[in-house]
Amino acid sequence: MRENTNAGAANIAAFEKFDAQMLNAYDPDFGGFGQSPKFPQPAILMQGLRRAFGKPVDDDLYRAIDFSLQKIALGGIRDHLAGGFFRYSVDDKWMIPHFEKMLYDNAQLLLVYAQAFRLNGRPLYREAFDGIVDWLRDEMSSPSGAFYAALDADSEGVEGKFYLWTPAQVAALIDADFYPLFAFKYGLDQAPNFEGEWHLHAYFSDAEVIEKFSIEADAYARQLSQAQTVLRNHRDQRIAPGLDDKLLTSWNAMAIRGLACGAGLFGRTDYYQLARHCLEAIRNHCWHDGRLTALSQTSGKVLPAYLDDYAHLLQACLDCLQFEWQPADLELAQNLAEQLLEYFADADHGGFFFTASDHEKLIQRPKSWQDEAMPSGNAVAALAIYRLGLLLGEQRYTRAAEKALQSVADNVNENAFYAAGFLALLEEIQHPPLLLIVRAAEAQLPRWREQILPRLIPGQMAFFIATDTAQLPASIAEKIDDKPVSAWICEGFSCRAPLADLGAVIAVLEEQQ
Repeated sequence: MRENTNAGAANIAAFEKFDAQMLNAYDPDFGGFGQSPKFPQPAILMQGLRRAFGKPVDDDLYRAIDFSLQKIALGGIRDHLAGGFFRYSVDDKWMIPHFEKMLYDNAQLLLVYAQAFRLNGRPLYREAFDGIVDWLRDEMSSPSGAFYAALDADSEGVEGKFYLWTPAQVAALIDADFYPLFAFKYGLDQAPNFEGEWHLHAYFSDAEVIEKFSIEADAYARQLSQAQTVLRNHRDQRIAPGLDDKLLTSWNAMAIRGLACGAGLFGRTDYYQLARHCLEAIRNHCWHDGRLTALSQTSGKVLPAYLDDYAHLLQACLDCLQFEWQPADLELAQNLAEQLLEYFADADHGGFFFTASDHEKLIQRPKSWQDEAMPSGNAVAALAIYRLGLLLGEQRYTRAAEKALQSVADNVNENAFYAAGFLALLEEIQHPPLLLIVRAAEAQLPRWREQILPRLIPGQMAFFIATDTAQLPASIAEKIDDKPVSAWICEGFSCRAPLADLGAVIAVLEEQQ
């Protein structure tokens, strides 16, 4: 691939190139992009979702994203008992995974399935999201509030052993009348799919099971939940896979992002509290001498943070601020942004290096534009600092983001499929998304938040700030008048006259869908 030459501007044609490249890689039989081994590729899914908003349901791109997300959520790559997703599928059908569960995969899929639910409201997408939260809360939470890094694939030295069943085992545990439905859904009435045993893979959707067995939907849902709980409780008595108990800053920051966004979309304060506790853990245990560290100091090591740590934590602060305005979170976001510019920015060519300027010297100081298993930290940093710049009216931040995009323009134009993160930045620079700031008495803010956050589409932001809040930047402090509620709708650095009626604000949001 070509080196970044900083020779041109990112081109709007890159969006059409992304669409074409994605559809060319799309598997119309089983969903996803490319052939086995199949990875979910969250960065591509997120950009595909952004492109799907506003398109009709019969649009090729919409169908490719929607079908792929359904097949991934139904497949054996998802743990249908305890929630969460395994790392990748070894086959084209998403049936048999590599049984390792990684925090960074699941953190990204939180965002993906939250936005997928926002796109069309499929219950399956809410189930996938809630399942990841259950897994984080029940199996991955540390005493500090941060989340552990991973679960191994093996138990007792055998990959997948913890997760496998026989039909006889399942039949002995769940209700006999419901067993035929469960077996039909999960393939227990078919040949074994993993080394002579069965790994749960949903061959049929709930709607298909309900139709085949002519069962009432609520009764089916209740019995399926009961069966899953019984099997999970039995499985928990087995020897569990090993736990990687590292507490990594960037991976936790991505989890904070997904939890905070889900809290707003679904109106779940408990999800926000998980995000809040995790953010406090990072604040308390991942700082050393005024700088961020790459992992919790409870590990006994102090490793300087990398670009990904700063970038994802900055975006996590912005996501938490949208559910609950806390001046300490804004202060942390500003601190992170300033350190990004001081230690990571490429002042000559634009963009952000992976290592800080005072990091140990390397043969080459990397600066990536391409999304891989983790999204490009360069793109995440640029997008997050751009959004913070819009919130604060700080043009140093927005200019740094624009310069970062300029530095990778050639690669974005030619290889859009691998530059999903920078495509999001390109879109938001070309067409600044709606930014909403609501000022009101504290007691009135929850009603506005509950009505507005579920309506936001990717890129849009909303902040709900009590009128008596102190320590506000000038760009926000000035957004206040003598009305009980004032909602300021901004695009870029331009804001409309404030609205005092919630219905009028909702009407503006619906115009932009």
